[in-house]
Amino acid sequence: MKSLSKRMDHVSEALTLRIAARAKELSKQGRKVFFFSIGEPDFPTPRAIKDKGIEAIETDFTKYTAGSGIPELRKAISADLTGRLGLPYAPEEIAVTIGGKFAIAAAVLASCDPGDEVVIPLPCFPSYFDQARLAQAIPVPVTPSEENGFRLTRSQLEAVCTPRTKMLLLNTPHNPTGVVYSREDLAPLAAFIKESGIYAVADEVYERLIFGGQRHASLASFPEIRDQVFLVNSFSKTYCMTGWRIGYCAAPKALSSAVAAVQSHMNSSANSIAQWAAVGALEGSQEPVDRMLAVFERRRDLMVELASTIPDITFPRPDGAFYLFINITRYLGGRARNSFEAAMYLLEEHGLAVMPGSAFGTEGFIRLSYAVSDEDIRNGMQELKSGLEALR
Repeated sequence: MKSLSKRMDHVSEALTLRIAARAKELSKQGRKVFFFSIGEPDFPTPRAIKDKGIEAIETDFTKYTAGSGIPELRKAISADLTGRLGLPYAPEEIAVTIGGKFAIAAAVLASCDPGDEVVIPLPCFPSYFDQARLAQAIPVPVTPSEENGFRLTRSQLEAVCTPRTKMLLLNTPHNPTGVVYSREDLAPLAAFIKESGIYAVADEVYERLIFGGQRHASLASFPEIRDQVFLVNSFSKTYCMTGWRIGYCAAPKALSSAVAAVQSHMNSSANSIAQWAAVGALEGSQEPVDRMLAVFERRRDLMVELASTIPDITFPRPDGAFYLFINITRYLGGRARNSFEAAMYLLEEHGLAVMPGSAFGTEGFIRLSYAVSDEDIRNGMQELKSGLEALR
């Protein structure tokens, strides 16, 4: 039998799935598990969105759609980006995709040739590296300082770029740290992107989940690099639609059409029912989003308060998303040599399902999600305090 392709030599199932599977197994055994590992809102899809999906089914809106998405949804996305964020993308510049993750993968595939380099700031969404490798591109990691909230600077970007650099993957609000880039943070990066001519994927799937009344700053808002930016967003986090698998890419037509073309040959199109439900998400009341944001901000404050009582850890204060990224380096070396062993210990001995920093390319950290109840945050953080001390 012939071998699999060489590109699969470096692509494997994520560590996070192994932890998630073990956490579910322990929960089924009757153990109390604190699911701090979950990267999705713990709220149901809003009723109005579900009703829109049911409407699609009952009216037989269940056939193939255009590869770039139904006109109604592309128009609604265009109106949202223009009206809410001041990003004037026309409907024909929108490609609706099967989740935001595929929009990123399609942008990489559409842009990169074998041997091209893709700059990836660490820590990062775990799929970035494999998406680059599947395109036979070379992922180039760069690690901004923890003291700067892991925000990438121009000098750091410039230092890793070469004539083979083709793309930058930039995420804000950030998973796993919860850090939010300001416009002042982005401006020097935009200037370098313009000068170098590279493409950028602006992964902004958490852009509605920002606290303290801050306003989202988009890399796509710099007009001088508009032709170089793939703006990616998703309905998963904002509208609690993770299982509906619906996202989009907004970019000049040459770029968005390339994303749609990739999708058309891999997936045909996004789910028709999910697309119709997404129209309802954008055109309906945004009150459920505002209510969820208020809950997440309260939970953020609670988790930060409790984490601050644990000695010998550090973490950037999260201003968005729903994660806390904790440096546990001072607790490693005894029972656990690395973050994965620490995560497995905390799960087995203390019922804490957390994500190891190594899954995000940054050793010595763990990621906690506060998409859980206040009670679980209080009790779970006490277990974390005990569990970390036991590691030593």
